[in-house]
Amino acid sequence: MLQILNTLHSYNRWIMLALMITALIFAWRGRFSSNRDSQIKLQTKLNLFTLIFTDLQLTLGLLLYAFFSPVTAQGFSNMKMAMKDPVIRFYTVEHIFTGILVVVFVHLAKILFKKKSDTLKKFNSAAISLSIAFLFLLVTIPWPWRAAGRALFP
Repeated sequence: MLQILNTLHSYNRWIMLALMITALIFAWRGRFSSNRDSQIKLQTKLNLFTLIFTDLQLTLGLLLYAFFSPVTAQGFSNMKMAMKDPVIRFYTVEHIFTGILVVVFVHLAKILFKKKSDTLKKFNSAAISLSIAFLFLLVTIPWPWRAAGRALFP
């Protein structure tokens, strides 16, 4: 089960990353466009699909974190030791915390885009919220060159 969840979590990362980059590009494009009204429907769909795959990523990650990961189990068994080990600290504390922040800002982007009546404010709020989410996403991915790194594809 651990291997299946890890594989799904890893591949979903790429889908989520591609959707977020696409949503970001269109949000910033809409922000600086003179014809925003024609782009609202597309941005709404991009926000929704980004949110769906981000929520799926969180669900897979929480299952790994709480029930299946030997790394987080080791971290929870001795939190003092976990804080000294960069790999265990990353997976026990940093990865989950920044992952939750990604989800919060993706949800915020969708909510603010839906609630704002002015189209400029819609795209501005989506562009800013998704940019923050994207930065947190880049920080939380265990890139191969990091101490806690994993392979790009399982």
